[in-house]
Amino acid sequence: MGLTEYESLAYGALAAKPSSTAEGVSKESGIPLPKVYAVLSSLEEKGFVRARLGRPRLFEALPPSEALENYVKFKRKEMEETISKIKEVGSELRRELEPLYWERALNVKPEELLKPLPDLAAAEAETLNLIRTAEIEVSILTSTFGWFRKVEKELKKALKRKVKVRVLILTKEGETKVRSLVEAGGLARISSSPYYPIRGTVADWRKLVFVIWASREKETYWHPIAFRPHVSTHPGLAKIFSEAFEKLWGEARSL
Repeated sequence: MGLTEYESLAYGALAAKPSSTAEGVSKESGIPLPKVYAVLSSLEEKGFVRARLGRPRLFEALPPSEALENYVKFKRKEMEETISKIKEVGSELRRELEPLYWERALNVKPEELLKPLPDLAAAEAETLNLIRTAEIEVSILTSTFGWFRKVEKELKKALKRKVKVRVLILTKEGETKVRSLVEAGGLARISSSPYYPIRGTVADWRKLVFVIWASREKETYWHPIAFRPHVSTHPGLAKIFSEAFEKLWGEARSL
């Protein structure tokens, strides 16, 4: 049940008498006197005995039904503390080992599959780098393209490198921003739907920077609720975004 041999002997000795001193328990049970105090203290903690203040200090056994109920509570608390410690250590192990596990299981590094970015400014910086290194095509899905001026120069450089640049905007507010890009040889269309939950940029069908919008409500339009942006070099994720872009592009109208 979880009691030590000495604890069982001490409880049995006390159960036979109304109360007893530590010396009396030692004599009746055969437990060495230097050890009997620790044994009685443990039994008291587990709910089997009760100590009375006084000189000499007396101990009495609680009724078995009450003692067992106390012991169940003691073990439950002990287990909860153990589980809490396991969870704490397990959380640290998970942070260390989970990425290694999936890297070996999927033969891909987690950061290649999906790397979180701290904010939209970091996403814009990653997008600039993506455009600079593009060799074949850059496809941008955006709402108003409010960040166009930050990437305009790099997009026009990409066009000079014969990189195909396409911009799909979701609202009319973005039309005027992309006119100069179209004049430089880029392609632009406006979506038939003013809302799509994902915004982002994909280059050469292999690298993707994106953010997922969490709200389409008008009152949050200018201050939208967005999930954390991410970057991925995984071809599977880039393909999913590219296919969604192609579908929207086919349904959109030219400027």
